[in-house]
Amino acid sequence: MNINSSIKKWYENHYLNYFVKNPIGSKYLVEHNVISINSFEEPDFILKTISNQKLGIEIVNLVIGNIEDIKFYLTMENIFQNVYLLIQKNLRNKYFISISYPNPIDYKKFKINKKKMIDYLYNKIAKFDEIYYKDNVEKDNWENIDLGNNNIILFRYKISEQFFGGTSAGGIVVNNPFNELEKCILDKDKKYQNYLKNCTECSLLIILDYFKTKSLPAAFDESIKKRLFETNFDKVFVMELGMEVGIKIIELNIKKKTNGT
Repeated sequence: MNINSSIKKWYENHYLNYFVKNPIGSKYLVEHNVISINSFEEPDFILKTISNQKLGIEIVNLVIGNIEDIKFYLTMENIFQNVYLLIQKNLRNKYFISISYPNPIDYKKFKINKKKMIDYLYNKIAKFDEIYYKDNVEKDNWENIDLGNNNIILFRYKISEQFFGGTSAGGIVVNNPFNELEKCILDKDKKYQNYLKNCTECSLLIILDYFKTKSLPAAFDESIKKRLFETNFDKVFVMELGMEVGIKIIELNIKKKTNGT
């Protein structure tokens, strides 16, 4: 196994461990009377049941965003990490900080001076920190910042023990990327018959982990539970990993394809 394959398998084990320790994953193991789990290829894991059935679990990362989105996100992530370090080093309090975008960013007209942005965001928080120290006035701060050419970011900061210097907790967050999710399921459906060569049925575990993929952060709300997804897989789960949600797993409502292709 080469180094890339080893890293991939490490992540797969990491994700499966999260899954089986979650109430939804634990329920799946109990309902199917699983007695052992073994790493495999096509699918990624084989679960053996007490009745000697073999159940497959295939794992895939959901990647959201085009290259310009991701470049911008990485730039903002770097800015936030620098603000994080300045807060940690210089201020009395811990802060929850995040950004969001009222309108799409026009990348062709957008240029950012990283140092000026770091100084600007940090000084906003430092000034509030001084006011809080003197007056003990705590509030949730929201400010619009004009980057030029009608590119606006909404900057949020508040004193919180949940201290995070990044953009995942409200930065560039794509809400309910259903098209990307359906395409991900469709792409994996094409390999379903290959998986069945090694198991009697197979489930799909879709991972949202932007730390690993450098994807744009994405999140699904309760509306995902009302949607019906057509697939070859016997069960489909979506697992979100994030600073605010922790580990969130949703089992999708599915309709089995009749032709199995």
